[in-house]
Amino acid sequence: MAKNKDIQFILTVADHEPLGMVKRCVDSIKAHYEGSIILTIADGEIAKDVVDFCRANTVFFQSEHLKRKQRDLGAAWWERFFLLSRIYKTKWVVKIDADTIVHGKISYFPAVAMFGTVLEKGFINEHVIGGFQFILSNSIALILHSGLCTGEALKGLEWMQGTVGQDYIDRGELSTDHSLMFMLRKLNLQWASHREICITSSEFDLSTLQSWMKATHKHKFW
Repeated sequence: MAKNKDIQFILTVADHEPLGMVKRCVDSIKAHYEGSIILTIADGEIAKDVVDFCRANTVFFQSEHLKRKQRDLGAAWWERFFLLSRIYKTKWVVKIDADTIVHGKISYFPAVAMFGTVLEKGFINEHVIGGFQFILSNSIALILHSGLCTGEALKGLEWMQGTVGQDYIDRGELSTDHSLMFMLRKLNLQWASHREICITSSEFDLSTLQSWMKATHKHKFW
């Protein structure tokens, strides 16, 4: 069982995400993972009240690049995320979204490179959906060393066929979930589903919350 000090949370805040949502997320982490590092990344020109809250309650980083998810940059978004995670020497790094709520501490840690909620299992577009992804720090080191984040493969369209929606292709945008899966597959790293992590692509109904659910998503209303 990992101790809280062995886990860090990285929250990327987009320009459209309000203070109430960000505060709810950060407060829920602190309620159940006391002593864990929380690092927030401002991905764009976020509101001043959000910046002030993040500076006061987390380790805050202001992105210098406002369009890091452009596909022609490859996985530069992930490279920034991974490099920042190396500042603190923790065993696990959790990518968490502002519209995620933590309800408790997970009770087990699968022996894989990444775990969370797995969607489309068994299909070409199988992936661990963003919102609450536990990533092993040793695996992050392997990905950085591989050069995949800045390589040419993720700047093209071939890897996206059958894995992401046409809207991503039309916008020239990187899918963080599927690009991470691409890198895991290239390095033969394993992933797993975690029964206590309940991440959905539609609004989660809190009236259906069960005691075994330790993290839920998404919660666009607060």
